[in-house]
Amino acid sequence: MHKRTLLVIALVFTVITGCSRHSELHEAMETMGDSFKAMRNETDKAKLQEELAAFKGALDIAIQQKIMPEDQSVFDEGMKKTQEALAQLEAAVASGNDAAIAEALKKVGGFRKEFHEKLGVK
Repeated sequence: MHKRTLLVIALVFTVITGCSRHSELHEAMETMGDSFKAMRNETDKAKLQEELAAFKGALDIAIQQKIMPEDQSVFDEGMKKTQEALAQLEAAVASGNDAAIAEALKKVGGFRKEFHEKLGVK
């Protein structure tokens, strides 16, 4: 009886642990969100570049992911637009142009909102 109870507890723990793991896409999106928030509030250019690199790395992972076939084209369009805005942000950071940085961050945020709405992401 004792072994059976331990087996059931181990099985429940395994199921709970397995269900609590996030997908690679979810993890990439979380990283992008955290980096985006940090970039919006960062004034130190070196730290801004670190967050930009983290965002870009997560974006590269996200782009490779497959989602439901009926949503894939919208997802891909959002990733492409985000890549384009990110390229503008990289150029703005490299030039040190604060106005261009703010504008590029605004575009990234706009695409995030637009495509999360289109895909029903909260």
